[in-house]
Amino acid sequence: MYVKDRMNKKVVFVSENLSVAKALAAMNESNHKRLPVVDAQNKPIGVIDRRSIDALGTARFVLANTKITDIMDSGLFKVSEEMLVEDCALVMKDNKTGFLPVVDKNGILTGVITSYDMFKGLMKLMDIKGEGCRCIVEGREIGKITEVLSDCDIRSIYTDEENTVVKFDTNDFENAKKKLEEQFNVLYIKNRF
Repeated sequence: MYVKDRMNKKVVFVSENLSVAKALAAMNESNHKRLPVVDAQNKPIGVIDRRSIDALGTARFVLANTKITDIMDSGLFKVSEEMLVEDCALVMKDNKTGFLPVVDKNGILTGVITSYDMFKGLMKLMDIKGEGCRCIVEGREIGKITEVLSDCDIRSIYTDEENTVVKFDTNDFENAKKKLEEQFNVLYIKNRF
């Protein structure tokens, strides 16, 4: 799954030459806590957030006469829309951010991706809301698990350090459950049809 599949394409952004007062108005209107700041070519150059604006106080004169570029975070991390979401998650983690501007191959802003977007993508990848069977098996023997479930339609399978999670469809859940329990230590199994 790519960033372009998870990002928010209806991005609200502000131009670098705006006042903080106008950025605050854009945030209030769009109900966003942070916005990308772009240059004249629509290339991201920073991010402005509500905390930075609130730190200035409420004086209208200050807000109207302070430029976004004076208080924006210019240590900008951005990601390509062609980046894998796993790599994007690492960028977020390594840089302790839950908000990244997304650019096309020319560096033009095409969207934003947030930790919430990533979380929704993880839910989709794991098919959490979907129907079907789900099990967690102790160990990481994917080949053996797929062999045991060969008469089932495996929709997803992934491992962590200790366990394997399998999402599958079958017309005979009790038989699949029995076969798994005979071969593995099944930590969890449920049919959600």
